[in-house]
Amino acid sequence: MRAVFEAYEPLVRAIAVRGFDGFAGFVSPCDRDDAVAATFVNAFSPATRQSYKPPTPYYSFLGGIARNTMRGMLRKAGREVPVPTGDPGTDLQAPDLWNPEAATSQCQQSELTCRFLEHLADPLLQSVALQTMAEGLSEQAAADRLGITRHQLRKCLETIRTRTRSFLKKEGLA
Repeated sequence: MRAVFEAYEPLVRAIAVRGFDGFAGFVSPCDRDDAVAATFVNAFSPATRQSYKPPTPYYSFLGGIARNTMRGMLRKAGREVPVPTGDPGTDLQAPDLWNPEAATSQCQQSELTCRFLEHLADPLLQSVALQTMAEGLSEQAAADRLGITRHQLRKCLETIRTRTRSFLKKEGLA
């Protein structure tokens, strides 16, 4: 369970920070931490672990658990997250929700990104990639959050760039 937590915590934290379906993400670091912890409590429950079907990528399964957990937290706090209806007039991200080409492209990009994060294997590199690229943190802010020096972070970014090229070449996208 520790290995799963360490590997997927950046993904769950990114969902808590960036949000989903019209929810802009948690502003408070305490709420973010609570959301991450509650997600893994739900994911590690015996019933949830038994419901996982291995052909489904684990990151997709865990992402669904994270969104449902966060929706429940928001409901308890008296806030509602809109559920995508497919009606372009009611959804904040309507074009991506009702346009099949855009939805397919977004799904493929998401799967490719998750496969790349798994390809990195090193949890530090995964965290650096998520914080600098997905969350858009500056080098100094990401280094501070990770508890490393800016020089170490730059070395990680150099490694990520090298591995990105090899990954894209392996995927036939170079």
